[in-house]
Amino acid sequence: MCFSAEADFVSGAVIGAIGVATLAQVDRPRELPLAVLPLAFALHQIAEGFVCARSRSPIASISRRRSA
Repeated sequence: MCFSAEADFVSGAVIGAIGVATLAQVDRPRELPLAVLPLAFALHQIAEGFVCARSRSPIASISRRRSA
């Protein structure tokens, strides 16, 4: 769902900062898979922001009209 590209980018940045802070707290290698999860979620939010921004572009609306 595409609410706002800006909100996706901001949330991706905040979650990414949390992910970096989480990685800094890793003491043992077995903790690493769990510590990487916030970074994976951040990348997902940023990718979703690009999808949302692209779907709102004028070129995207022209291509939707042509394909309908």
